Amino acid sequence: MALTRRQLLQCLAATACGGSILQALEEIAHALAEHDAPSPVIWINEGGDHLNFLGQLGSDIPTLLELAVTRWNLVHYEPLGVGATETMVAPNSAAIVILEVLPAESVPAHPAHWPFNAIAQAKALILLGSDACFGGVRWPNSEVERLERYCREHSTPVIKLPGVPVPPHHLLGTLGHLELVGFPRLDRFRRPTLYYGETVCQRCERRGDLERGHFAEWFGDAGCLALLGCKGPITHNSCAVQKWNGGVNWCVGAGAPCAGCSEPGYPDHGGLGLYGRLPGDRMGMHSALLQNTSTIGWVFFALAGLGVGLKILRDLVAPRKAGHVANSAVQSDRAGSRST
Repeated sequence: MALTRRQLLQCLAATACGGSILQALEEIAHALAEHDAPSPVIWINEGGDHLNFLGQLGSDIPTLLELAVTRWNLVHYEPLGVGATETMVAPNSAAIVILEVLPAESVPAHPAHWPFNAIAQAKALILLGSDACFGGVRWPNSEVERLERYCREHSTPVIKLPGVPVPPHHLLGTLGHLELVGFPRLDRFRRPTLYYGETVCQRCERRGDLERGHFAEWFGDAGCLALLGCKGPITHNSCAVQKWNGGVNWCVGAGAPCAGCSEPGYPDHGGLGLYGRLPGDRMGMHSALLQNTSTIGWVFFALAGLGVGLKILRDLVAPRKAGHVANSAVQSDRAGSRST
């Protein structure tokens, strides 16, 4: 039974907001299989971690791989033994190209040959993983910029799905959105706002600790992990809601600070590294409490010490004052008795 537009939008929302994610993914997978005019899907990976990605998808939805091979219009994917060349893709076909990594020397050394002829006429190019989106160990940033220029020259829309690794529902939800709803809304880094619209910090289970100024000082402590180098305030992803391993846990839930793996600066983050503390002006809320936590702590400590000192001084002065009042009363009584 085909999904209505309303049901499809509900499934897409479930993949972003938590809830029945696996059920929603399975319904999207079947909807893609039942689509009347599916776009060809070309998945290109030269030495990437596609087997790990397939393992995540297959463990969650056992029928997904069967659907992808037999009922989706998947014309090229090496791990499944589906291989296409420039002669196997119909001319002027608006394929969806998924790109994880390419050899650096081929971007775009031969733009008229495979796979750049497919990219030039693609309906959309999906860059999968942080290396493909922003450059990294397997793919220099300069090659990413060259590929993006090539896409602009040929008017090929680019969608970026960063992450180490990428949550599988991000890819499946994006494919469903492209095929069945339309082009998704993107942020300034061309990431779908459906999955990257909020920071990790906004939906974090330790957000209350952050707002109260309760910070963990050592690994294993309760409290916000900002002082231990958490990059949640600057990281846009849905980990805090969807988690990993079927919704069991995620980095911060396990006591580790967010590494910011879906941001352009990962893993160096401008020299901070994975555990460097963010400056106060990058904490997201621009709060004076967050920017001056240490100073505020010392002020409260000084005020508490002042209060204790004033109480001790009052306790010392009070008996003397009481004795002085008593002596004055005795002298007044004596003076009164003499006058009588």
